[in-house]
Amino acid sequence: MEFLWGLLSAPFKLFADHLFKQYANRPNLKIRMVHDSSLSGPLRPNEESPRDEKGHYIIHYGDDLPWTYEITWSYRLEIVNKSSEIAYDMELYIPDKFRDITFTGDLNTPLREAQSIDIVVKYVKRVESSYKKRAAEQEKFPSEIKNGFKVVLRYSSQYDKVFYTKFELKNGEQVNTRIRRIPKGFSRVQVYPTPFAVV
Repeated sequence: MEFLWGLLSAPFKLFADHLFKQYANRPNLKIRMVHDSSLSGPLRPNEESPRDEKGHYIIHYGDDLPWTYEITWSYRLEIVNKSSEIAYDMELYIPDKFRDITFTGDLNTPLREAQSIDIVVKYVKRVESSYKKRAAEQEKFPSEIKNGFKVVLRYSSQYDKVFYTKFELKNGEQVNTRIRRIPKGFSRVQVYPTPFAVV
């Protein structure tokens, strides 16, 4: 009887072990966002800036007139594998309101244990501001990023099971959460390859 039970239960044990490996042995990827730089440059004087009778802007050295500035924030998304399982087929998804953000890097290489990759993130914004106020605009995380930036990382295991990690900034705090699917309103990101350095 014991022998017969062993024969009958063996397939069940194999199946249970297979399921455990598929779902329990999952890659564990974490994301961290690091500020690299904030650069800005004047594009043109603001419409409020004074002009002469010919319509030319009157600009004196030392004036703190309102200008239109373009600010570029540069970040790194550090993706780290904190498990012994290899992560494959990585993809990034972001809310549609952040579609103007550009991503550069390589998501095509499998991520092994303790390995990490960096994805460069650039966010560009035009602001109407004076020179003195512009410094405040260039803080590390502008309000729309600090209180709402989200990205979902999709990846798979060696068993082709798909998993998701959601990263978000909540009032400047960085939070990683495991989720079961891509939320509504998120679209896949085009990650551009890193250009070769010119020597």
